[in-house]
Amino acid sequence: AGVLRTNCMDCLDRTNVCQSSFAKHMLDLQLKGDGIDMSAQLDQETRWFNTLWADNGDAVSKQYASTAAMKGDYTRTKKRDYRGALNDLGLSLARFYSGMVNDYFSQAAIDFLLGTATEKVFDEFESDMMTKDPAVSIAKMRQRAVELCQKRVVADASEEVHGGWVLISPNMADVVKSWPMEEVVLLLTDAALYLCRFDWDLDKVSSFERVHLGNVTHIKFGTYITSTLAPAHMDEMKNVGLVISYQPGKSNIR
Repeated sequence: AGVLRTNCMDCLDRTNVCQSSFAKHMLDLQLKGDGIDMSAQLDQETRWFNTLWADNGDAVSKQYASTAAMKGDYTRTKKRDYRGALNDLGLSLARFYSGMVNDYFSQAAIDFLLGTATEKVFDEFESDMMTKDPAVSIAKMRQRAVELCQKRVVADASEEVHGGWVLISPNMADVVKSWPMEEVVLLLTDAALYLCRFDWDLDKVSSFERVHLGNVTHIKFGTYITSTLAPAHMDEMKNVGLVISYQPGKSNIR
């Protein structure tokens, strides 16, 4: 009994071929020790071994990649067709999603156990549910949404845009809380406020409201807690709400 290690110099496929050959040889020796001589079998095909090898590969792959192994059809049948390619495409997409969420949590847990991170790393995970790289992509997507809303809803070219933000808002008007909450875009110009409800799947403005600044009667802000799942969600300095009251007027658009 023991472990045979081969070094992957430049090609994982060739390493797997070597490992498979060594494993088949050692399995034959172990079976022979138990009185089963595979060389004496009439059927010398290794389909059973290929299936055993592929099943084991899937089990190992699920541990480090969260999906079955790639090219599993070729490992089992020694044939490759379009169905196997489509299956690999699905596995790639699943691994991409897993890399954004599951792998980040695993790395956070490892960093915490090694002492390179404090328990705050889990608060960050619960708040963001994403790694640093996808978070950058989300930030770019939100910035693009702000720019797109600015182009679509600010019709008067003379209006000067002072800022745009993506905020979490109730999905119904005139309420402080309603679930599910949704991300909206708020634009501020020198003449009006724009609340844009954005379709993130289609990348377009689904509806918007324009309120002239002269019609704003009251602005109230303060702590706004929408979840108690994590300490980060209850941080009064980071969770701030904004309520804007206004009088309907002809210059408002809805």
